Amino acid sequence: MVRWLAEGESHVPVFAHTTIGVGAVVVNTEGKLLVVQERYQNQPYWKLPGGYVEPGEDIPEAAMREVREETNIQTQFKSMVAFRHSHGGLWGCSDIYFIVELAPLTADITSCEIEIEDSQWMEMETYLTHPNVHANNRLFLRKYLFSKEKGLAINGTKTVHPVTKAPQMLYALEPLE
Repeated sequence: MVRWLAEGESHVPVFAHTTIGVGAVVVNTEGKLLVVQERYQNQPYWKLPGGYVEPGEDIPEAAMREVREETNIQTQFKSMVAFRHSHGGLWGCSDIYFIVELAPLTADITSCEIEIEDSQWMEMETYLTHPNVHANNRLFLRKYLFSKEKGLAINGTKTVHPVTKAPQMLYALEPLE
């Protein structure tokens, strides 16, 4: 594939250098946040349900799947909240982690026995001050609350790529409807 390139420094991008993950802010009608504790962690940290995006999977689909797998809560995509980008992660890869807002369609939690030690609907104020919540997760929730306070959301629109004609999603900041 690259035999035609001149000798010397290669400018062909390294393949598979970034992992994509998702976390979900799921708030029920009582204003409580869906949170989980992973089974195989050294510390019992509370976190947002989520995981890795599978090949060919859209970000909202991945978030809904992860929430369903970890808690058996059925959800619907509402908006993108934020994302973070970091380097030096697993397998030497960079990592992009998307936080999405999902609306719960069901309320009764059934934790995945393989992955999840515990899960619950937690008061948001408790989550923001709980000693077993990482600073990043607190920040994700604060960004969600800020977007609600300001009446903003990052919404998705299905479009078609102008060159490849492949379906794509365009996410843009918009006022809440």
